[in-house]
Amino acid sequence: MSDRPSSTATVLSPPCLSIDRIDDAELTRRIQAAIDQIEPTECGVPVSCLGPTYVALRDRGKLKQGYWCYDLDLDQLLAKVIDGAIARISKLGSDQSIDTIELGFTHNCRAVSPSQFNQTFSNIYRGLRGIELQYKDQLVRYSPTRMIATNLSFRKILDQFLQQQNISFDTFGRRGGLIQAFDTRQVLVFLRPTVTAVTLHRGNRVVPMA
Repeated sequence: MSDRPSSTATVLSPPCLSIDRIDDAELTRRIQAAIDQIEPTECGVPVSCLGPTYVALRDRGKLKQGYWCYDLDLDQLLAKVIDGAIARISKLGSDQSIDTIELGFTHNCRAVSPSQFNQTFSNIYRGLRGIELQYKDQLVRYSPTRMIATNLSFRKILDQFLQQQNISFDTFGRRGGLIQAFDTRQVLVFLRPTVTAVTLHRGNRVVPMA
């Protein structure tokens, strides 16, 4: 047997954390890195998101823009969010301001059968749990904070969606309609006076990460 090393090298993937494994201090550091335009590859160990992230740009509590971001690499996501916020301010003029960014990192997404709807989406989970509905090519997704901001219940979201599709709940279920529930790590990022990320605990309850 030859003592020569094999020509086939083993390539090890870099270690990776997930968004449920970093604390607010580390998240703050990475947000500051995005503001300072540090390349995502230079931010340290990669951190993965576990699903879509809800982003809301606010000024003195007022929603300026809300959208979903689908990047699964945290540092790339933060760079895109910060770039988007700066571009929005630049486009709309100097009288525009954003002092807070809300981030809703989704996780523990699971399918819900029509018969489980009332139990899974009891009102006690409002502000803690999000909902996604899909029928054919139509999809709606509400984060917990968006539900609170728009004063919508789970049932109201369902009823509105069924009305828009002009179908009953029974038809929705029989024709392959999909219902999903998800949890979120809800984070407020304060941009002034210093950048600070704070995880929200609704109703004094810690929302566990799966």
